[in-house]
Amino acid sequence: MNASDLGRSIKAVRRQRGFTLKYLQKNTGVHYTQISKMERGGCKLLSKNLLTICNFLHISHAPDSQLVPSESVVDTVQAIIRSWPQSEGLIRHFLEGIEMALEGGCRTDGHGQRLP
Repeated sequence: MNASDLGRSIKAVRRQRGFTLKYLQKNTGVHYTQISKMERGGCKLLSKNLLTICNFLHISHAPDSQLVPSESVVDTVQAIIRSWPQSEGLIRHFLEGIEMALEGGCRTDGHGQRLP
């Protein structure tokens, strides 16, 4: 794998998820001009900032690996909570609703409360 291929993958995943360069800067601490440079292939493969961006986007940065986003639900939920701590309550509420529905096929009012 070379820096150009990795940069294209970073850009593709970022766009697929609807992230702007400024959003990545805010959530990773890596300046948006550096991220832009990475996307153009202008960085070292062992750069600390590159590893930070790859980890945030769940892109493998290991040499000669297939560049695919992580499919781990746990990793995705943890990344969401890290980037938006207030989301933890929403995620818990969502999961409680799913658990309730699985317990008996019950209907809820959209706030997790069972309907008759």
